[in-house]
Amino acid sequence: MYVFVALLILACCLHSFIFAKHAWKHGLEIGLTKRELRQPLTTGIAISIFPTIPVVITMIGLIPLLGAPLPWLRLSVIGGAAAEAMSANAGVEAVGEVLEVGGYSVKGWIAAAYVMCFAQTTAVIFNVIFTKPISKLYEGGKTADTRLPLAIGTGCLLGVMGYATINFGLGAINTKGVIFGVSFLVGALMVVLAKKMPKQTWVKDALMAVAMVIAMLVAVIIF
Repeated sequence: MYVFVALLILACCLHSFIFAKHAWKHGLEIGLTKRELRQPLTTGIAISIFPTIPVVITMIGLIPLLGAPLPWLRLSVIGGAAAEAMSANAGVEAVGEVLEVGGYSVKGWIAAAYVMCFAQTTAVIFNVIFTKPISKLYEGGKTADTRLPLAIGTGCLLGVMGYATINFGLGAINTKGVIFGVSFLVGALMVVLAKKMPKQTWVKDALMAVAMVIAMLVAVIIF
């Protein structure tokens, strides 16, 4: 599995390198200088660091549960931290087992891997079929009254947050509750800082990563 995963990740890296090389070459062809090309490249690398920290944290958290190769593959190529953890848990629970060390069998691991891989394919199918119709709908709706869709969307978001708060935050003082509560408080503090320091764009980029790390440290200290 290590060899298989390493080959897939190497293929993705090679793919990115080839595209970057062609982009650099084309930039020179249309008259851009190397300095002009280097600046957005370094900026892109810098602003990509903070958003990837939660992905790395999730990968490290899943390694004791699922082994190293599967989380390494999923979170290196896909990078959907919340979706991957949720999919793994759903897969294990579907066969009546628990996603914890010693809490599932080979059957549970296979179920977790299956759901993690299958769940993301729906996004590809959805994009192929529905991206163009949704784009047309969006273009036509620019002049329409958006208050009703905004109200519905806000209601959905409040419902999800209410469920998460009761399930993880207020249900019991456990590890999930502490992580949820501290993440919420630290995230709120980071939002306030981002508004007070609008020129410091790194605060917004670091919001999720900082909240996750502090919440995990608090949970480790308490438990």
